[in-house]
Amino acid sequence: FSVRCVGNHTSILFILILSSIMVQEVNVTIPAGRLGVAFTKEKMSLRPMVYKVRGGSSLYDKVPEGYIFLSLKTGDGAEYKNLTCKQLTDMLIETSSDPHRSLTFYEKYQ
Repeated sequence: FSVRCVGNHTSILFILILSSIMVQEVNVTIPAGRLGVAFTKEKMSLRPMVYKVRGGSSLYDKVPEGYIFLSLKTGDGAEYKNLTCKQLTDMLIETSSDPHRSLTFYEKYQ
């Protein structure tokens, strides 16, 4: 891609283009029960980040380590965002019997 000078707006335009290229959202339907996923705090955003996915996890081939949590949606339509690692873990345990929940992550290309 190319960036052309448009006064003081060049930096903003460049950041917007770069952001749209570098971030990809991934939505994953998760089964009822334990997930076998561990989270840690991402350094820049402080959002929960996938730290480890166990080999036997149903998410093993779907959610790589390093993906950053955006939201949890439950079967009843509730959506949870801006959770800490502890809040996310607690919500996953609380909703573990819900077979219609999903997680949305984003992946940052480096």
